[in-house]
Amino acid sequence: MSYRYRAYPGEDQESGLFTHASHARFVWNLACEQQFYYRVAGRISSPPNSAARFRQLAEARADNVWLAAGSSSVQQQALRDYDQAVRNWLGHRSHRKPTWRKAGRDEGFCIRDVKVEKCSRRWARVFVPKVGWLRFRLSRALPAGTGMARVTLDTAGRWHVSFTATQPAINREPADSAVGIARGVATTVALSTGQHYQIPHSPKADREARKLAARMSRQKRGSIRREATKRAAGKLHAQAADRRKDWIEKTTTTLIRSHDVIVLEDLRIQRRTSRFGPRAPRPCAYPWTWGARPANRVCARKPREIGSANHPDEGSRVSDRLPRESDDLQSSEEVKFCRLLR
Repeated sequence: MSYRYRAYPGEDQESGLFTHASHARFVWNLACEQQFYYRVAGRISSPPNSAARFRQLAEARADNVWLAAGSSSVQQQALRDYDQAVRNWLGHRSHRKPTWRKAGRDEGFCIRDVKVEKCSRRWARVFVPKVGWLRFRLSRALPAGTGMARVTLDTAGRWHVSFTATQPAINREPADSAVGIARGVATTVALSTGQHYQIPHSPKADREARKLAARMSRQKRGSIRREATKRAAGKLHAQAADRRKDWIEKTTTTLIRSHDVIVLEDLRIQRRTSRFGPRAPRPCAYPWTWGARPANRVCARKPREIGSANHPDEGSRVSDRLPRESDDLQSSEEVKFCRLLR
């Protein structure tokens, strides 16, 4: 379980946090590149192990001043996290393959041997290597044991510090009831008892997010105004994510405390919400020449063709082999039939 708190770094501390996050992302991406290089089909050798990667990191720190300016413990912990992610991916199907980390989206690093001090009833601080004491808000009580901490930055520009701890025991009384849960698109959660739960959303925030997205598409990449628009859009998306997380935590807690047995529907919502791309219209092979239909009309079906195996004239169309109205036809029904085929 993770205990997350909002952190408030100073102006001089924020640059150090950015440096640690960039170094951890660089080391993680370098390990991803090595893993991909050695996993290509046809290669006999295996990727380097943890000890070899630590030696390579020490050599890289000796050759690069900008990498040596960061904390070695932060960079080594990034390698340990990647090794653990690879083990989880290979040993458990529930974990995904470790992928690349992107600047501006995956900003964070881990701290080992955490030192935490409580300043007051509402404030505490944690020690970050080469940065100093980082203050954070005590929105909840600290866990009993804080062995490791993670500092992250979201798209809204907010810093958070989280501590891992064991899940505390939940004191609840037996309710002697069972319920089935069906997930949907129009209704988020529907219970077998007839009760529906709808995830909250803000239409006003959705309209504002669309306006900011349209504005950002017209702005030049790398400009100051585009960065300001990007931060404003990130704040709206972060607020929407906070609303969803709060609703999920409250709803799941209510269901667990009210029912002893919960049965979930085995249904993939992604397939129900996926949209197929529009079909490209295929132009007609010949223009329409009769009736009130416009010329060069777009046809939904491709006209039938007669190949060389059926007719000596390869590629000739069926319409070219039909009789014309000027031909000597026996009755008016044959004229109508020819028009229908055309």
